[in-house]
Amino acid sequence: HINGISDEILAEIRRSRFLVADYTLMNNGVYFEAGVAVGLGIPLIATCRADYLEKLHFDIKHINTLKWETPEQLAHDLAKRIAGVIGDGPLPLPET
Repeated sequence: HINGISDEILAEIRRSRFLVADYTLMNNGVYFEAGVAVGLGIPLIATCRADYLEKLHFDIKHINTLKWETPEQLAHDLAKRIAGVIGDGPLPLPET
């Protein structure tokens, strides 16, 4: 593509059925992308590693955030959350 990376990210968000935002490292780009999705009415699934949960910005602390401790737990719980939010039936769960 010849667009800027931000243009491509915004285009992908517009095409998405939902967006997963992991706030663990409090990356400003994640906050921006999640805000765009919310503004467009795209379902947002927020996640955060347990040891960062208390560091979340006050503006998003009220959001139902999937807390995780290991990548395996995140994959398992995220698959269940996506299936519940999107409603297309269960997704295959990763091996544990």
